[in-house]
Amino acid sequence: PARPVADSLPSEEGLWHDFEQKINILLEEDVPVVSFTFACPNEQTIHRLKQKGIFLIGTATTKEEALLLEEKGMDAIVLQGSEAGGHRGTFLPAKGDALMGLFSLISDVKTLCHVPLIAAGGITDRTGVEAALALGADAVQIGTRFLASQESAAADVYKKAILQAESSETKITRLFSGKRARGIVNQWMEEERQNEDRVLPYPVQHVWTTPMRKAAAAAGNPDQMALWAGQGVGRIHSILTVEEIMHELTHI
Repeated sequence: PARPVADSLPSEEGLWHDFEQKINILLEEDVPVVSFTFACPNEQTIHRLKQKGIFLIGTATTKEEALLLEEKGMDAIVLQGSEAGGHRGTFLPAKGDALMGLFSLISDVKTLCHVPLIAAGGITDRTGVEAALALGADAVQIGTRFLASQESAAADVYKKAILQAESSETKITRLFSGKRARGIVNQWMEEERQNEDRVLPYPVQHVWTTPMRKAAAAAGNPDQMALWAGQGVGRIHSILTVEEIMHELTHI
């Protein structure tokens, strides 16, 4: 699709203007737990939430990010391995690409941080849960497996793509939102591959691709949707209820 003219695009700053409004709503509604994914919130935001006794969770993809989140007052930290589906939580510069595997990340952070650690990335079954806990995680966070549940609001065509995909068929891309995220490779990702380095910044690119993604979802067309999924997708072969999935994850 043709790239829209710059004058028709909202500014990056303008798309963040409602952040404080959202924080105010969380405070007004006495939400007990707030989780941040894309960055460490500023000190004023942390102070306001802490004053209300809210439990704060941050997301780290490196040891340095985990240490900073603990220092700033997060009550728990999600360790997001490179296997994780959806958007990357990376927010600090790194010499490399900040794509650490989950097990290496847990091992790096476990002896340094004193808050609970939540493992995320590629976990789809009880074996993965047990491995993460054995390495030192205090809990796990699972996304892709629950997308393929009966209660999930994901489009049927999205659920079908999860069942059919192999673990080797996911890729990290910036094409859909301007921010790196892992999803199942589809036709649009293949066609636009050469434009990976030319995308607009997040969340402007996200706004630009929203009409395409919504139209594709309405038409049941997976080739122009963002099919976020982790590298454990190849081990998902059935649509179950959440109760059945929880039973599989926690019972022998």
